[in-house]
Amino acid sequence: MYVCVCINIKQGCDASVLLEDTANFTGEKTARPNNNSLRGFEVIDTIKTQLESLCPGVVSCADILAIAARDSVVALGGQSWTVQLGRRDSTTASLAAANSEIPSPFLISAALSGPGVCYQPGKLLCRLRQRNGEDGESEPSYWN
Repeated sequence: MYVCVCINIKQGCDASVLLEDTANFTGEKTARPNNNSLRGFEVIDTIKTQLESLCPGVVSCADILAIAARDSVVALGGQSWTVQLGRRDSTTASLAAANSEIPSPFLISAALSGPGVCYQPGKLLCRLRQRNGEDGESEPSYWN
């Protein structure tokens, strides 16, 4: 989810994928690349609700998503990094842009499979997947 939200060159890290559909608005959750691939929306919603009860209007969903992504990687034995804070949440989303700009999870999976792809950034991905897929430390539904 973090990649889809924070590595969008045109929009930046605005958490627009977290916006719910309304009668007058269609968000990005149901875009072809996101549909049945992004998970964990309820985790971000829970974190946001708890933070809002303590300090309303201070922490953006985009920052929560960035911190949660970093902390998840660290919890699974990956390296930490400094998260730049101060992102602002989007008030708009574009289903059309999400469909045209975000690569399909199947395309990403195909690009990361095959011999020789575990090099540099992919090396970490393959190492973590192998480790987490075999030792049972993480939730099995997150392996795919």
